[in-house]
Formats: sequence, structure tokens, C-alpha cells
Amino acid sequence: MKITTKKTIEEQVEISLPAYYKSKTGYFHYKIYNEENCLCVYENEIGIKHAGLPFAIESEPSTEDEFLAGYNRALSNFKNLI
Repeated sequence: MKITTKKTIEEQVEISLPAYYKSKTGYFHYKIYNEENCLCVYENEIGIKHAGLPFAIESEPSTEDEFLAGYNRALSNFKNLI
């Protein structure tokens, strides 16, 4: 008999704010600006998400310049929709 189980690992991560992360695909960019929230940028979406999101999806560290490039790309996509 085989049984499938799911294990959850909880860890505490020390970061300095603001902290920048990006998804492994590079499409999502995050700016963590306080203990509860981060700004999430996608190609056609900018929104406030939970600060733990970048860690839940195994994002990698990023830079402010990479975040701003993604942010500006999203703004440009919004302008193209109008």
C-alpha cells in the first residue's frame, strides 16, 4: 500500500527592508516594504499581496532596478490597453 503525504516546513527569514524578489521565471517582481505587505508586479497587474508570498513560491533575490523594470513594463502595458 502506498500513501501520499504532504509536509509543511515553516522557517523564519531575516531580511532588510525594502527587499526585492522575483519569481524564477522573471515575470513576477516583489518589493517587500513592511512586515505584512509587498507590492507585486506582473505584466498586466500591480497589487498589494502578503509579504510571505515571495517565499511561498520560492522566489529568488532581486534588485531595485529589476523591480523597477518590471513595474515600468506593467505601466506601459496598462497604457497600451487604453
